[in-house]
Amino acid sequence: MMGVTRTRMLACVIATCFVVVACATTTDKHEVVEHRVAGNEPWRETRPVAGTPAPVVFPAFQRAEMKNGLTLVVLEDHALPTVHAAVVVRAGTAMDGRDPGVASLAWDLLDEGTGDYNSTGLANAFGDLGATVTSEASREYGRISVTVLRTELDRGLELMSQIAQRPAFMAADFERLKKLHVASLKGKEGDPDTLGWQLLMAEVFGFDHPYGHPADGTVATVDKLRLAAVKRFWSEFAGPKNAAVIFVGDITLDDAKALVEKQFGKWRGGPAKPPRAPVAPKAKKGTRVVVVDFPGAPQTMIRVGRPLMAAADPELASAIVMNQVLGGMFTSRLNLKLREEKQWTYGAYSSVDARHGVGPFFIGTDVQSDKTGDALAELFVQLDTLRSGGITEDELALAKANYLHSLPGLFAVAPLQIAEAAWLFALGLPTDHHQKLAADVEAVTADQAKAAVDRAIVKDDMVVVLIGDRATIEAGLVGKNLGEVVFVGRDGQPAK
Repeated sequence: MMGVTRTRMLACVIATCFVVVACATTTDKHEVVEHRVAGNEPWRETRPVAGTPAPVVFPAFQRAEMKNGLTLVVLEDHALPTVHAAVVVRAGTAMDGRDPGVASLAWDLLDEGTGDYNSTGLANAFGDLGATVTSEASREYGRISVTVLRTELDRGLELMSQIAQRPAFMAADFERLKKLHVASLKGKEGDPDTLGWQLLMAEVFGFDHPYGHPADGTVATVDKLRLAAVKRFWSEFAGPKNAAVIFVGDITLDDAKALVEKQFGKWRGGPAKPPRAPVAPKAKKGTRVVVVDFPGAPQTMIRVGRPLMAAADPELASAIVMNQVLGGMFTSRLNLKLREEKQWTYGAYSSVDARHGVGPFFIGTDVQSDKTGDALAELFVQLDTLRSGGITEDELALAKANYLHSLPGLFAVAPLQIAEAAWLFALGLPTDHHQKLAADVEAVTADQAKAAVDRAIVKDDMVVVLIGDRATIEAGLVGKNLGEVVFVGRDGQPAK
């Protein structure tokens, strides 16, 4: 009863307050005073001085080699009682060979079971640790990853070692995942973005090149895969001399050595040495413009590329600076011209994708369909201007600062640190690669950047892929003389 009375009294007080406020609002008239800052105050004449940027701190990766040839990488971080762990094997989609799609399917199949567990049992075993295991393939490598409490790391590593050394590769799981892969590939056949990049890489490198075929294969290549191909792939590439175990978190190098020796010390097999880098493709003769028809498309996807350099190339820093100026940052020449000035696109960009072997240099933008010819012509004008005029000192300074200030983002969280460590291992780069690269970028001169321009921008060796409405594209290319124009279907074969 007392509670009800207090509730009613409180309601009355609140209601009375609202009435008083309402009355005050309706009866009291207050003059509204606007406070404005004068636009001509002296302090506005001087631009604020930027503060001193914080120094870039790179992770201190520790690396060791086990007795059986297995590489161990550790990054200590004792802030939390957790450890991120990964088993990395140099067995990415570039190693597909005659079976495009086999690497992607093999890595997808890995966490479906081991010699001791079926798919459900393995998932439950990791679930008991409060963890989830993942496995995935990239172009240069694949990895099995898990995050566990430090107290559960030994058990988690035991399960990961079973996956790597004794994968089940059950026929039923293989057939189920193969159907899923084929269905996914069929779903991507109508995606212009996916198609554009696939065709560009196939044209730049050739479909049979390790970097030229689609990373996940095609419907035709995956559909004909057999379980024997997956088993053969894994036995050929998975072994201690071609693999690394990476830890990031609450662990020391000595503790990591003991755990890895316990769980992986008896691992044998696989290749005796890392796979060689793919050979560079032969230079082309003349610009080739490949058009794929998407009738009625309101915009055209423009993709331009050619082979350039590997990650270990001594001129990588100069190429990075060159790329920043051309299309690697918002204030790049391509973006300012095609987006800000012409307003034909939401953005234009370029990238130097340095890999184990010679990777691609590419440019990308999506433009209004009726501006396709003009945009492509303007793109080549920007390339010619950069090649003939070089890079200004202001552009050089801005390009360096933009790239160097972005480097900490590569190591912001543990999963990114694992990814960078895996990339360094797969490409055979030293653990201090980023530190050296940062110093090299800082030291790039205008002449070195110009040399990178001359090396990267070779128009006669470039391929252009245009995805959009053929009739509009074809009309826009008339009189532009941008290169040999060919029309292909969505399968990359000559159009009828």
